[in-house]
Amino acid sequence: MKRKSRALALVLCAAVMLGALATGAFAAGSGSFTKINDFTEGAFADVGPDDWYFDNVKSAYEFGLMKGVGDGAFDPGGELSVAEAMTIAARLHSIYTTGEESFEQGSPWYQTYVDYDVEHGIISAEHPDCEKTATRAEFAVILAGALPDEALTEINSVAAGAIPDVKTEDEFAGAVYKLYRAGVLTGDGSGAFSPESNILRCEVAAVVSRMADPALRREVELGDARQDAAIASSLREKYRSDEPDGLLHIQSFVLLGEGETDGAEKVVFLLVYHAEYAMSGGPKAVSDGFVPTALTFEVGADGKYALKDYWTPGGADIESEVRARFPAFAADKALSVESYAEALKADALARATAYSESLQG
Repeated sequence: MKRKSRALALVLCAAVMLGALATGAFAAGSGSFTKINDFTEGAFADVGPDDWYFDNVKSAYEFGLMKGVGDGAFDPGGELSVAEAMTIAARLHSIYTTGEESFEQGSPWYQTYVDYDVEHGIISAEHPDCEKTATRAEFAVILAGALPDEALTEINSVAAGAIPDVKTEDEFAGAVYKLYRAGVLTGDGSGAFSPESNILRCEVAAVVSRMADPALRREVELGDARQDAAIASSLREKYRSDEPDGLLHIQSFVLLGEGETDGAEKVVFLLVYHAEYAMSGGPKAVSDGFVPTALTFEVGADGKYALKDYWTPGGADIESEVRARFPAFAADKALSVESYAEALKADALARATAYSESLQG
């Protein structure tokens, strides 16, 4: 069953903008993906059943879209190159249109895939540096052209401007919005996409699995981009450490509902997950918790949000406090932490991992 969330927890340069697909670019083929590889637990030494990305890696491998990096490893925290993104796009397109992929590597190894992508309109031109690490924006543009529109049916209503950090005039905006609307991309807790961040292999596995299997796609609701940004900013400020503690503070949230507006005021009801990560040797949560939260904003005539009140329960009887402060429908959700725990934790860990990898770069 798909979990409906506000925006949980996943993700080209001008020379590689999505080209117009030529008529007949998607020839008659199976139009669907079947499992061509067998995956058994332990196939990759660095991917275990308790990892949030385990099922994604399994699906990506079974569909023949991703492989390991050698020596029995998948390298889930590793980064993806532009060439590798083009390789995955070529496999997606070929399997969708013909039911199989049988590429032979050229010189350099990725040239065959790049030529295929250009020939089939997946990209409009070869990237000037295929060996560079791919950003999320570059990856989105390459992947968005790998399947036809009918294979990326819209399941989410995402208005233009709803993604906080993707402007409608950005060159990559069309690809990102297309994949959000198809349920392939979901963004972080505020709906943000982080287009200039590098994308990790575990995140890639999640994206390509959803490309291949519509049943894995996620429903997401993105409302007012300014509201989402105001919520995220308020959470960061609340949990910001006044004294350097050497820990990375991450917050993920799910919007449970909105209260009735009173003039220029607006109230939002959230379940917030806050985690503190020690970063030595990769992120490790040293403390975390779930907190029902109500934020009251003053909304100016210019549409800007200003935080007026930040509420969290402060006594021993949390349930009574929440039910007294939240509307009934939102209170029931806030007290059902188990319904959201897995996705919120996965989102926070993914962002902590991405931050850790950015420091190593």
